Amino acid sequence: MKQLLILMVWLSSTAAFAQELPRRVYLGIRMENLTEDARKIMELPGKGGVLIADVLPQSTAEQAGFKKGDILLNLDTATMTSTSDVFAFLAGRQPGQLFSYRIRRTKKLIKGKNVFRAFPEERYKDLDVIYTETKSAAGQQRIIITRPRTARKLPVIAFIGGIGCYSLDFPFDSSRNEIRLLNTLARAGYICARLEKPGM
Repeated sequence: MKQLLILMVWLSSTAAFAQELPRRVYLGIRMENLTEDARKIMELPGKGGVLIADVLPQSTAEQAGFKKGDILLNLDTATMTSTSDVFAFLAGRQPGQLFSYRIRRTKKLIKGKNVFRAFPEERYKDLDVIYTETKSAAGQQRIIITRPRTARKLPVIAFIGGIGCYSLDFPFDSSRNEIRLLNTLARAGYICARLEKPGM
């Protein structure tokens, strides 16, 4: 209830609210662990390497020139031996941070440097999407607000995710049931506030 009151006070204010919670980094690859058979077929030396199964749009990987089928060997000095190594490495990085990489592409070693891009934000032609946050008992909590482009006061719907540890931030998938529901309500004249779980 306290969070909803804070949210309603914020919505009635015309002052800009500075975003303090950073966006996570967006490497933007689908990846797979390599089996021993795959290593033999690809003639890969050593135990390192993660297969890049796909490169996603607007991502750091796309910007760096990664290709589907590349083998990611290193990020900075860390050797990538599994997908969990990649996730662990990214957890400590911030958007705008410089990093180096080594990939293998058809038996050729490619080295480079790039800057981590931030995870994209949702954008719609007819709706405003605002990323902000509030303090909760568990720390800073992200709030994603979707609203019609109007200056008049509107009713607020607070949406809280169900059981499970997942985000309500879906910039690439507007077909998800939650997003379709909230966007339909916003277009009907409601302000919709998604309250992320702390840590998302």
